[in-house]
Amino acid sequence: MLLGIALVACSGGSDAETDTTSPTDLTHETGAPTGETATTPAGCRVDDDLKVRCPFSRSEPGALELVLELPVDGTTRSFAGEPTALTGELVGWDVVAGEDVFASVLDHGVVVDSALLSVPVPPSADIVVTVEVDGPSVVDRVAFPFACSGDPQLMALDARGRVRWLQPSGGGTQVMPTFATSGRGGVVAVTSREALREWRWDGTQVLDLELADGTLPRLVHHALDTSGEETFVLDADSQTLSDAEDYIIDGVTHISGGQASHVWDILDVMDPVGLPGPAGPSYWFQFLGSRDTVHVNSIDVQPDGTWILSLKHLDTVVKVGRNGQVLWSLLGTPTPLAFQAEALTLTSDKLDPTFQYPHHASTTPWGTLLLIDNGRGSQTTRILEFAIDEGAREATPLRAWDLGMECPVQGSAFGMPDHSVLALCARTRTLFELDDEGIRRQMSITCREDGGGPAIARAYPTNLTD
Repeated sequence: MLLGIALVACSGGSDAETDTTSPTDLTHETGAPTGETATTPAGCRVDDDLKVRCPFSRSEPGALELVLELPVDGTTRSFAGEPTALTGELVGWDVVAGEDVFASVLDHGVVVDSALLSVPVPPSADIVVTVEVDGPSVVDRVAFPFACSGDPQLMALDARGRVRWLQPSGGGTQVMPTFATSGRGGVVAVTSREALREWRWDGTQVLDLELADGTLPRLVHHALDTSGEETFVLDADSQTLSDAEDYIIDGVTHISGGQASHVWDILDVMDPVGLPGPAGPSYWFQFLGSRDTVHVNSIDVQPDGTWILSLKHLDTVVKVGRNGQVLWSLLGTPTPLAFQAEALTLTSDKLDPTFQYPHHASTTPWGTLLLIDNGRGSQTTRILEFAIDEGAREATPLRAWDLGMECPVQGSAFGMPDHSVLALCARTRTLFELDDEGIRRQMSITCREDGGGPAIARAYPTNLTD
């Protein structure tokens, strides 16, 4: 059987990429290269993480470059080497799984090596992408945690659904809890509740923190965000409170200079004693029997150092100031359990502003607030956008999109350059592009072998550079 990426179209429309074959050919399948025309001189290779690696050795320093050309669509990408290095390895990425890549090594601007290389489709990335709504896309690349086999990994697709980049986690459970693009040339990932790692796009690991060796102060989970050289990740512990009951105490760990420290927790702003926890199995198998009354599940670091937090079990979003106190709250239910005094006033009745079990509350590039209204029970999930006027202490619902499916856990929603929204339904592994007219593009991701796959916690827009 040929390994590759199948794209199955379910509805017609236009495609944003005009210089390539339409991603919605009725049966578009990219098989693995046969290797009949590919050569590999001087040790250049493409590994299962889809990185092109070319060793080099030379006698004089100077400009050094690896240039990758994709014959399938004629695009080119270049990667500069260290000018002073005499030996080492050039690394390039953003190739297409299952297609050939033409690699050239330039020393002082002169081609000293070149080869047509076969790009593999590892079993962990042997996916089927089904285009269900075929509208225009502004996505360059989108990255998310997903593996069809083996250890967890991060994967990036282009707008056509082709696998362009992989980063193995180096261990953990098959479902990677969460990650974020770092804004400093790579990604940061919670690879398990006991570990956090950071890689550059070229695969170089630059951070490895573990609960077991004390470099992480607490279990980590659900969400993280970065600001410059700093990283903020959600953490949790269990404590016995005044009613002699055990409670999950959600918090935040701050990471800077490779050092992690616990800097805030929910007890700084509220007392959860007496609040009901959800029925059913606990998310925290490490703390069985502890009440999960708040369940912080997202953090969005603002330019001024404040945080936007989503509190799932309270149906609430809060903004936390630099002093650790709540500046305002957005309440998703008319009968809130906490933070009534800090609540913003809703100023419009044109859209239903209520929400339940929210996830991924974050600000858009144009200054509004996005959140996922995951809903409870059999409710379909919505994406909501609010305008927040902190001076007037008002919140106005601006847009809402019903995804038409149940997405009870996780997910993400990001504002895009054209004021559209890139959204993810975690359970169904479905990506949406949303605009004022509704769902303009929708595609689902499954593993070829079994037609399923793990849930996807987050899906970040990226260019595989920043």
